[in-house]
Amino acid sequence: MSLAKIPLLVALGAAFRLMLTPPHPSPPPSEFVSTTAFDGLITRYRAYPLAIAKLGQYYLSAVEIATILANMTPSYELSKFVLSKCVFQGGNPESMHTSLAAAFGIALLIGGVIFRASTYRHLGRFFRYDVSIQKDHQLIKTGPYALVRHPSYAGLLVSIIGWFLWTFSTGSWVRESGILNTKFGKVLLAAYIVAGISPSLLVTLPRMHKEDEALKQKFGKEWEAWAAKVPYSIIPGLY
Repeated sequence: MSLAKIPLLVALGAAFRLMLTPPHPSPPPSEFVSTTAFDGLITRYRAYPLAIAKLGQYYLSAVEIATILANMTPSYELSKFVLSKCVFQGGNPESMHTSLAAAFGIALLIGGVIFRASTYRHLGRFFRYDVSIQKDHQLIKTGPYALVRHPSYAGLLVSIIGWFLWTFSTGSWVRESGILNTKFGKVLLAAYIVAGISPSLLVTLPRMHKEDEALKQKFGKEWEAWAAKVPYSIIPGLY
């Protein structure tokens, strides 16, 4: 176990906040583009899964940091209390460390967040969490949009893959605390994944086709020329 993991855990919480916080408010209803019924339902209550995802990661980071610090001074009464609450039967906090899989995972996560954040800058005021064609809308074709047509979703997908690697790899608090040995822990983590992590993917990835249709209708031949030059949605050379 190493103190070097603490800055990574802090960075992870900050990355989640950046990744899941809308950079701009929702557009007026007149600018919305109709997508799917499920998308509309999730969009209406979007604040809840976003809040669950961020708060859940803040909690996971805080618990792991507390466990690392407490295990360094196990004779202190406060440390004993922290370990009694953060380590379960069969848990071994001494085994907590940053494995190669975890290091690769957090590199993917932070890299994906940075890539996603670059789309905020390139789209500017046109970047919204809602599918919309706004007043004076422009077709942005530079930066990450010269690589794939939906780079914000690509960044999100890469980040979530990285999160799973970091969270469930050997040496993580989830793996070494013993929480997976308890029914409550398994249910709680499953609920967090379903309610906090999954909705972003379940909404964003299926809506790509609708976004393409809306942009094609708006920009016509300009969109067709861009789509011919950038044929892939989220993974260059593959999809």
